[in-house]
Amino acid sequence: MARPLHRCSLAALPWTRDESFTPRHVSSLQTPAFLVDLPTLKLNCQTMIERCTRAGVNLRPHMKTAKTWEAGFYMTNETRRRITVSTVGEASFFAEGGFDDILLAFPMTKNKLKPVAELMQQLEQVHIVVDSKEAVKAIKDFDGKLPVGRKWSVLVIVDVGYGRLGVPIADSAGILELIRDMVDCENIQFSGLYTHTGQAYDARESGQVQKLLSQTVESISDLAKTIRASGIDCPIVSIGSTPTCSVAKNDLGAVTEIHPGNYIFYDWEQRLIGSCTESEIACTVQVTVMSHYPSKGHMVIDSGWTGMSLDKDKNETGFGAVVRETDLELFSMSQEVGKVRSKSGSLNYEKYPIGSSLWLYPYHSCATAYHHPSYFICDGEMVIDEWIPHRGW
Repeated sequence: MARPLHRCSLAALPWTRDESFTPRHVSSLQTPAFLVDLPTLKLNCQTMIERCTRAGVNLRPHMKTAKTWEAGFYMTNETRRRITVSTVGEASFFAEGGFDDILLAFPMTKNKLKPVAELMQQLEQVHIVVDSKEAVKAIKDFDGKLPVGRKWSVLVIVDVGYGRLGVPIADSAGILELIRDMVDCENIQFSGLYTHTGQAYDARESGQVQKLLSQTVESISDLAKTIRASGIDCPIVSIGSTPTCSVAKNDLGAVTEIHPGNYIFYDWEQRLIGSCTESEIACTVQVTVMSHYPSKGHMVIDSGWTGMSLDKDKNETGFGAVVRETDLELFSMSQEVGKVRSKSGSLNYEKYPIGSSLWLYPYHSCATAYHHPSYFICDGEMVIDEWIPHRGW
């Protein structure tokens, strides 16, 4: 069962809303601007929290999408406990913001051990992951200082078919050998299994994602049982990806936690997969129409790949989708310029005068958000706050 959550007051955080911030209409913003609809974001967070409660698993949300303290506050149900990060810099940033129980979800290497050990001096729980004997040896040989009575909490990354990182799940013997190597080490505590079901992004309907989730739950549960049958405790079994976690039901086998991240914003790709509806996409990029080119059949906007990212759907919608304008397509981008055309072949330039605004759902919100130095937090058409994300590694 999921552990109880301990709430903290927003006023007790080291960061609070700037009371001098003056709400303003979105039309006053310089473009391109990354807009976040706060009511939708809060609903996405609460929906995932409730899904975990029903399934009896912990939620360890991934911070790599939004990278802000404010987002983390809502994603952790106001607890600032139990999060996933993708860089040492993110871990330090969230530790500074009062977050604890942090899992660094990238294979550990020797050069990263010292800064992580320093984090352990200020945090109650830090977890790292490995996928090789070389990484385990580097941890074993670490000669720096750890908190008194603490060991490295280490999980093994398991590849369940995505092919990006991890020991292939079919190699159960190799996984057990790696775990036994850690169990015999004085400064390591084997803490469990971690996997990312990224192959779900190849799906185009929720039924395919549900099938993948069932397969993953079955295979990772079998592996956990094998480990426990060998006499080794396996307290954490963590699976992730927003598509699989968005369709998760109540029976998750031996899984103890999930670690999605994109769900806080969602995006057009998630909508195509079936992870969310259009109304659940919490982010848009506001752009301005700069020029008309009737002879070429398109108009130009002031956002290229630096405002949208180069992620795209090759067959259906290009680089995202234009909000409430189903006939428009962002089909080409350079660094600061995008080209928009009519899918039907007849663009009504009078409907989109030069200087007017368009709003785009990004195809991939994680990559798009990273291009923006701040997020404009909206309630309807009013900007009510501004969040500054972490940048760097």
